[in-house]
Amino acid sequence: MGCLILADLYLCPREILEDEQEIRGLILEMLCNFGEESQQILINSDVGDGFMGLFKLNGVRIGFQTFPRHEYLALEVYAFSAQDPGLYAEYLVEKVRSQVVSVREFSRAEHLEIK
Repeated sequence: MGCLILADLYLCPREILEDEQEIRGLILEMLCNFGEESQQILINSDVGDGFMGLFKLNGVRIGFQTFPRHEYLALEVYAFSAQDPGLYAEYLVEKVRSQVVSVREFSRAEHLEIK
């Protein structure tokens, strides 16, 4: 049914995590580089000192939340198709320039037999 990646990105530059347009630009660049059509990126900036966002690709959903004061970005990539969610997580890790990354990967609904 899919694969979920949870990534914690530590020691990210604050100026990137504070700038919604910078993050939006990185996402749009990623979509272009992976051959995806420009999608709507929902961003909510009413969450403390950072902001959170959500967008989807063909068969992939990506959510994130920035914590500039802590130089931290929480990233969730869920692929409910045959795509590898790690590709998107790796791209964003590189572009956000975090110095420490923790990644956990989970299979979803693996007990179901899909035919």
